[in-house]
Amino acid sequence: MGGDRGEQTRPGWAASTSAPPSPLGAWDLLGLANRRLSVVLGLLLLVAVAASRVAAFPASIWDQDEAYLGLAVTDFDPAANQPHPPWFPLWVAAGKLAAPLAREPARGLQVVSAAAGVWTLFPLVALLAIWIRRELAVAAAVLYLLLPGPWFLAGRAFADTAATCLLLLAGAWWLRPDPDRPTLAKGALAAGLCLLVRPQHLLAVVGMAAFGRLGARSRGDRAAVAVPLFGVLAAGGIATALAAGGVAPLWRALLIHSRYQVDGLAAVDHGLAASGIARSLIRPELAVLWIVLTAIGAAAWHRRRRAVGSPWPLLLGGLAPVLVTTQWLADPARARYALPLLALTAGLVAIGLAACIGRRAAAAVMAAAAAASLVVGLPQALRSRTAVSPAVAALHAAASETAASGGAVVVERTLRSFADYLASTGELRSPLITDFSVEIGAVEPPPPATTVAVFPDGRGGFVAASEPAVTFRCDVPWVRRLESERFLDVTVTSGAQVIRAPTRW
Repeated sequence: MGGDRGEQTRPGWAASTSAPPSPLGAWDLLGLANRRLSVVLGLLLLVAVAASRVAAFPASIWDQDEAYLGLAVTDFDPAANQPHPPWFPLWVAAGKLAAPLAREPARGLQVVSAAAGVWTLFPLVALLAIWIRRELAVAAAVLYLLLPGPWFLAGRAFADTAATCLLLLAGAWWLRPDPDRPTLAKGALAAGLCLLVRPQHLLAVVGMAAFGRLGARSRGDRAAVAVPLFGVLAAGGIATALAAGGVAPLWRALLIHSRYQVDGLAAVDHGLAASGIARSLIRPELAVLWIVLTAIGAAAWHRRRRAVGSPWPLLLGGLAPVLVTTQWLADPARARYALPLLALTAGLVAIGLAACIGRRAAAAVMAAAAAASLVVGLPQALRSRTAVSPAVAALHAAASETAASGGAVVVERTLRSFADYLASTGELRSPLITDFSVEIGAVEPPPPATTVAVFPDGRGGFVAASEPAVTFRCDVPWVRRLESERFLDVTVTSGAQVIRAPTRW
């Protein structure tokens, strides 16, 4: 009997019976008795998160996928892998809408992503407040937003930050207790938009819908989900097919890219130290702590499920599909892929801390951790704000040198998207050749006297001889850690003798 009463006792970390705040935005985030104080504190938190995004807003693109997306904003050509499958149609459309406000295509995507990184505060608090106390939900959300990964990657041209925001928005509506039809429809609309921004979240959307018990509802409730969800997806799919010239070109591009992805996944590193979670937290020890607290939180929630509600809609509906998608269907070493995983476990971390040290102490510890991340990361954020990526800096140097000589720029194949992007913005006007084109005999090696070669560290095997080289390096530690060691050291060499030698992969 005593054990049963313990199961029914509401734990101190559990949410009150009042409704969670609006996922679209609620100034009264903390839900304090003094509403004015609650609104002021909520505004201050929002300003702090926004200021962190401004501080870390990058000066250039850093990854080849950002270059592809920027090129797609200018010319959306899904059949020609611009961008690569699954084509991110709504994200490209957002870039087109933001393009008039930015000086270059990728810049518009960066602005939209940074704004989504700020607004994530609201749907994440709304989702977590379904199960845990409002102050814990706010502390967990702010901690997540000020972790190095979510913070520094928010201003990038990737779709991950915006898609995470929309996924949380869908969950905040769908996983509420007994949602009405308008709430189900809003969740479906958010889920559809999420899939058009980043279709890789399909498993999580299906899981949240299934474990939110939508399938057990009335026919009218199911229609409230199906009509907006499939309507949005149909609109996006038709627009993408029209841009590609039909379904057949899309299918061919998808098959080619799928084979490339499968081959790439066979060689990825599944170790914890190299994982996206560890990179987002910078140190593997912090990743271990996060995982342990998540496990403690899940166990504590399961023990009190009769009083709080079942954890399975979140654990199996949202977290498990995201875990499968990010760890086994994609490269687990990419920090940006870990964003939804960290967001969905932030509440479990809060529960784990509360179970160990109490609710008030847990909120204080999370606030202190967020403040510590802000203090340690701010100097690096300000450095990254003014630092041009090594790839862009190297190509700028190559452009300057060949502008005077009239020579060609030979780029290693993984840098071709950067070069094409800079050419599209008018920053690189020299003739462009890739090492791959020389390797297969599509073009002859250009004359060494006027040739400039550009290649990442360890990939300059196509240059047999050259004059002294200059290497551009990233010297911001957090940025190096978050970038998965890609495009962080790029060399420019003039007087390059290019040969038909395969690049070492």
